[in-house]
Amino acid sequence: MLRSFIALGGCQHAGLQLISTVRKMRNWVNHPAFMFRKLRQHRAAFDDPPLEQELWQFVHPSLTDATNLFEKRLLGFRSAVEHVLSQKGNQVVDAHFQLQRMADVVIQLWAQTAVLSRASRAYSIGLPHNDHELQLAHSFVFSNAPALKGLLEDLFVGEERNGDENLRMIAEKAMREKSYPPAHALERNY
Repeated sequence: MLRSFIALGGCQHAGLQLISTVRKMRNWVNHPAFMFRKLRQHRAAFDDPPLEQELWQFVHPSLTDATNLFEKRLLGFRSAVEHVLSQKGNQVVDAHFQLQRMADVVIQLWAQTAVLSRASRAYSIGLPHNDHELQLAHSFVFSNAPALKGLLEDLFVGEERNGDENLRMIAEKAMREKSYPPAHALERNY
């Protein structure tokens, strides 16, 4: 329930900020140049996006690599949100699996923000064991990077390729049968 609230609140905020972008992406026939530019940006968001926010300036220099990786994932999330909103529009409320993924990404990005800011402050003011906090921050950001990238790719590929369609069909069958549909493994059929 909390994940749905996080994702829907974020979609509402993003929808207000990206309304003109989403309208152009949904009406790609009238805006082909814009659409090609967006496709290039979405691809670049996963390969090697330009770090336009320059977040490395706001942390201690020893955390530059972790902060750059964090910013790459942040830009990838922005592209993923644009993509999901352009695909689903107002029907994004019914895309529960997509919303869950979006909430998971937001939670991970928020946790990385907290870890990076704490480690940067601890090192900057010279708290005891600040080198340990730097190692923890690097470890946290780099160990969560593959999972975060996987979630972002699942937001892009669509329901058929990431398994959401199968899960939806399994759930619908269980609801229709009002029980666990498969027979028991020890049941005999003769």
